[in-house]
Amino acid sequence: MTKYLEMSYIFITFVIEKKNRYMNNEIVINRTTLNGYDWQIVADKFGAALMLKNYNKEGYHFSGNHFRTIEEANAYLNKIDEKYLKPEPVASFEVPADYYGVAGRYYGD
Repeated sequence: MTKYLEMSYIFITFVIEKKNRYMNNEIVINRTTLNGYDWQIVADKFGAALMLKNYNKEGYHFSGNHFRTIEEANAYLNKIDEKYLKPEPVASFEVPADYYGVAGRYYGD
């Protein structure tokens, strides 16, 4: 008696999709802040990333900030601009009238 082996074959088909399929709806916005840095806001369906201009090489690199929307990314850059529009003094002081021990006497008098 001879036993026959029955073998079944399963064919698996893989579909290779295009590399940039999900990036077709990418939005890029260029912006310069008041401190002189060039930024790019790169947005797609996953959110918005801030890219900072690399001055040593051509192009931009990821700045480490990622937001859900373009508006949140713009608000972050607006906060950077506000620091340069309204600088806050580190310390304020007044020179007293009797600074040199005598009222009304100043250096050089």
